[in-house]
Amino acid sequence: MGSIIEEIPSDCGQRLLPTLIDHYAKSQPEKTFVAIPAATDLKDGWRDVSYLTYSRAINWCSWWIEEHLGRGNDFETMSYMGPLDLRYLIILMAATKTGYTVFFASNRNSLNAHLSLLRSTKCNTLVIVENGAPVIYKQIIAQRPMRVESMPDLDIFLNLDDKVTPYPFEKTFAEARYDPLIIMHTSGSTGFPKPVFVKHGTWAAMDVYQMIPPSNKGPLHSGYLRSRRVFLNLPMFHGACECFIYGMGVYGGAIPVLPPPGPRTAEVVDMAHRYANVFGSIAPPSILKDLSETPRYFDGITDRVNFVGFAGGSLSQEIGNEISKTIKVIGYFGSTETAYLPCRISNVQDWLYYNYSSYLGHEYRPRPDGRHEMVIVRDPKLELYQSIFYTFPQLKEYSTADLYEQHPTKPGYWAHRGRADDIIAFSSGEKTNPITFEETVAAHPAVTAAFVGGNNEFQASILVEPKVFPATKEEKLALIDTLWPTIEAANRDCPAHARVLRNFILIASPDKPFPRAGKETIQRVSLPILYAEEFEKLYSEKAAIDTQGSLIEGVDYGNLKHSLHNLVATNSWLQGDLDDETDFFEAGLDSLQLPGFIKQINAFLSIVKPGSDPVSTETIFANSSIDRLSEAIELSSGEP
Repeated sequence: MGSIIEEIPSDCGQRLLPTLIDHYAKSQPEKTFVAIPAATDLKDGWRDVSYLTYSRAINWCSWWIEEHLGRGNDFETMSYMGPLDLRYLIILMAATKTGYTVFFASNRNSLNAHLSLLRSTKCNTLVIVENGAPVIYKQIIAQRPMRVESMPDLDIFLNLDDKVTPYPFEKTFAEARYDPLIIMHTSGSTGFPKPVFVKHGTWAAMDVYQMIPPSNKGPLHSGYLRSRRVFLNLPMFHGACECFIYGMGVYGGAIPVLPPPGPRTAEVVDMAHRYANVFGSIAPPSILKDLSETPRYFDGITDRVNFVGFAGGSLSQEIGNEISKTIKVIGYFGSTETAYLPCRISNVQDWLYYNYSSYLGHEYRPRPDGRHEMVIVRDPKLELYQSIFYTFPQLKEYSTADLYEQHPTKPGYWAHRGRADDIIAFSSGEKTNPITFEETVAAHPAVTAAFVGGNNEFQASILVEPKVFPATKEEKLALIDTLWPTIEAANRDCPAHARVLRNFILIASPDKPFPRAGKETIQRVSLPILYAEEFEKLYSEKAAIDTQGSLIEGVDYGNLKHSLHNLVATNSWLQGDLDDETDFFEAGLDSLQLPGFIKQINAFLSIVKPGSDPVSTETIFANSSIDRLSEAIELSSGEP
């Protein structure tokens, strides 16, 4: 451990990423930056991308930006939308070099959320990949006119020669540490997501974590992964993805192995375990759940990798306990505002607990419910380590809103136990603030109150307390019919992962009134406990999804294509118009919605085409339009 510390540069924690990348390109040109799929078929393995290749791509892109858009003034915002590939990482650094700040928005945001974020970031420039941007970008520019430029093909960036002139970036750390590096967004405290301006110093803190002295309590995450290949199954616009690539990769020496641009499913992780020569993998909790529940995938974990990690949300204790019987489970924690936090890897049996370094400068402050909130307190001696005070330099302390419970026998070990604010963290790693949604539904004249559920689940649900409780099943269905237009209206302003489907509506019981505080506010901790049985039953019974109860009853049994069109049109992920040639993934389908979509189709086929083979992930990938899917289903059922 001591020898590693000695290898760390003296300016560790004060190295700017554009400068460091160019330095590696000169001093260690063949050093691997990331690995990307070698071909569409993942069985062909992954190819390494060197720092020399990455540096040339950044420099070429910088000159391209200057030629097409001019140099940026005062870090003006440039938004990028494209396939989830290496171009995200190229334009991030190229924008920085040319005086812009790149803005990465989740492609799952609603139109109104996109427009709100573009207004608040004062963004008037959009760079797209013409045949790979989410279709919603056309709706965006129809309502917010902007300069739009098309990004060149990825192959151009990967095959540049030594004729590329380096693009200068001459700022020092002292000059640039409070300059914006990237804009991402959180779920926000009310309504739409809020932008976060991440500074150079915020991410540079992940560099200085290497200077934290060794401990007998275990290695830090970054030290454990140094020089090791790690598959990263997170989308490029996600803060956890960027922080791993630059924090543990560029700064910490790990080698990120990236997924293909399509949906990030458990099957993709399994292929990486088998064909990418990785030491381990990191994915959202929902993917680990899928891996653990599929024997072939689980065998791929136990036989081929040394650990599986999760980021973006909490992993079910039951699932983590099961996986940890055979392999190390590691939780990675942080936020858009803080980047990832310096944490030591726990023993296998303590996978649930985080052991954060004291160099974070944090405290655990008790709350009345027995949990403790993590608060980071500013300390001049820890300036380089405390990333949050680069993001928010005006603060003296920062309340993370993350709640913890101490290990019963091991001091310093804490299990994450939810949020102090109202944020819901789905098992997919996505988050949402449900308050505006709840207020919209609660404003309906038939409703007293509403509560959005889904913490650690794959999707949202809603529990409604009506003014008049239904006495029969028919009355309950009639009430849901009455509420549905209001819920649909609330869905329109939500990101896709936070929308409530029709069969995820619960009606409260008259003998279980919502628990309320003295000011009549709903007690958000007590309510899901009171209705734990109902929520558990709701999620466990949704193995076969029929998103619009009447849909299957009303299908045209003689016209499969027409029925599929109606089924697809009901999905909350659909963006824009739908015709029979529309590609599902270009229309908004992604890895979060894919499992539910497949279950929905198979529930539909079990009635309409009982002789057909079940639709699989591979079926959708290969037949991602109504035309192609209906043809594939007809063939599988033996019909012409």
